[in-house]
Order: sequence, then structure tokens, then C-alpha cells
Amino acid sequence: MTRRQPKVQDHSSILANLPAGTTRVKVQDVNGKQAWRKPGEVLLDDTISIGKDGNPIVMSGTPGRPSKVQLLPASSVIAEQIKAKEEALSEDAIVQSVQSQPDSDDVLNHIITGLAEEAASMKFERSEAERKGMETSKLSVRRVDALKKTADVWLKRREQITEKSLDLDGPAFQAVFALLMETIREALTEAGLRPEQIETVFTKFGKKVGDSWKAEARARIREA
Repeated sequence: MTRRQPKVQDHSSILANLPAGTTRVKVQDVNGKQAWRKPGEVLLDDTISIGKDGNPIVMSGTPGRPSKVQLLPASSVIAEQIKAKEEALSEDAIVQSVQSQPDSDDVLNHIITGLAEEAASMKFERSEAERKGMETSKLSVRRVDALKKTADVWLKRREQITEKSLDLDGPAFQAVFALLMETIREALTEAGLRPEQIETVFTKFGKKVGDSWKAEARARIREA
């Protein structure tokens, strides 16, 4: 009995009749692996996948995540408002600091300023409400919350300044610490201590200057 040979696809005919807008064609390569190819990149030994409707399986558009739809403003007035908002954001000190130098100290400085401005604004609103005989309790609560947040950020800023001013692990402090050790060694030598006694002193001193000592030093710096 003669085995029937598999029907050879007419690639040129199939590809010539692809739907308009087709960007990819589903195929099975010679190793049986599924793939999406551009119509012009289909290989001779590829088998074009055919759907139940008898048509090749194709893709329209670009593969991957769908592109973001840009909605237009509902009116020219809204468009102007959006433009004004974008300009205000681009000129905002906090936004500029975060975009240009996110690790800069200016970021926290501008945040503190912004919080303080909001707190001052709420103070004005509360005064106006009191003048008009209106309820002010909610404004007072909002102002207290703004002041608390301002204080929290300010304390964080103060802590950063303190730690930055004297970095125990930084090269500047290490250089000063080394000079201090040399000065102590010279003083002990001039005091008449024998070399082995000086080494004993520095050995004991070195054991005391560890992580707990640094933690205590940082605590005292914050309290100073």
C-alpha cells in the first residue's frame, strides 16, 4: 500500500490573500514549534496554521501590550485647564527636585516648605470661617494633621543633617580618629609607658570601639 504524501502548502497563494492589516502569521516550524512571523519572513519549511474556518491564523497590530489610548479633552476649556496644571507641575519645586536630584537634601526642604504653606493656608481658612461664624472644627483637625506631618518631616531632616555632619563611617571622621590615636600614642610614650604597655592600652581600647560604641556616639550626637 502506497503512503499518501502530505499536502504541500502553497505559501505564495496563502500569503497573497492575507486579510488587510495582517502583521503576523502563525506558523509551525520544522521542529514543530509554534511561532508568529511577519508575512515576508515565513520560511519555506514552515507550516502556516489554518483555523477551523479554513483561513490562516493571523495577527493584526503590533505584538505585546496594547498601546495606551490617549483620550482627548472633552472641551477647549478643559484642555486649557490641563495645560495650566501641567505647567504648574513642571514649575513645582518638589517635582523639579525629585526629577533632577532625587537624593538631594533639597527634596525634604521643599516638602517641609510645602507642608508649612498648606498649614498656613488652613489657618487662614479657619480664621475666615470664624469671622463668618462658620464651623471650624474640621479645619482645625486638618491643620493639626498638617503641622504634625511638618514636624515629622522636620525631625527626619534634622536627623539627616546630624548624621551627615559627623559620619562615623566616613573617610573624614576616620582620618580624624586616626590622628587622635596617634596623638594618644605619643602622649603615652612621653609619659614613660613601655611599648608593651602602650600596646595593651590600645588593644583594650580597640575592643571597646565597636558597633555599640558607634550607636552610643550617634545617640549623643543627636542629643547634643
